[in-house]
Amino acid sequence: MNDPGQLPLKDIHLPDAVSWWPPAAGWWLLLLIVVLAAAGAWWWFRATASSRRARRLRRIARSEFDRLHAEYRATGDGGRSLQELSILLRRIAMTFSPRGSVAGLSGGKWTGWLAATDVRRELDSRSLEMLAEGPYQRPHGEDIETVISGCRRWLDSFDPEAAGHDPV
Repeated sequence: MNDPGQLPLKDIHLPDAVSWWPPAAGWWLLLLIVVLAAAGAWWWFRATASSRRARRLRRIARSEFDRLHAEYRATGDGGRSLQELSILLRRIAMTFSPRGSVAGLSGGKWTGWLAATDVRRELDSRSLEMLAEGPYQRPHGEDIETVISGCRRWLDSFDPEAAGHDPV
């Protein structure tokens, strides 16, 4: 027979190594999904930033109401509690609304603003009167706890957008 060394065969050549570029279609699809997910996460984060900030500020304000209520129960000083309550309400108002629109309000304009932003009508006319006059005169047997709890409920229902003010 024939000698294998005498056959006209060529050497085996291996194919070139697989290049990493250009990537396969699956990698392009994965890249597109990652980019879209990152853009969506960024948009969601930006869109919910104001509501997260508002929730955090409401939580802080609620803890201030709780502290104020506990302090009133411990001391029984209604005048001081009304002063601190008025200060707290102004801080809340200037946080959630444009500072210039609420910072200079006093008396009837201040209580009018509070009544306008009281969506569920948590503050009655007597509570509003106590908030306007209480910090400047000694209360005479009024129920401060009712005013404090009404103000806390006001915060829970307060909606700056519904009252015609800028959101947080």
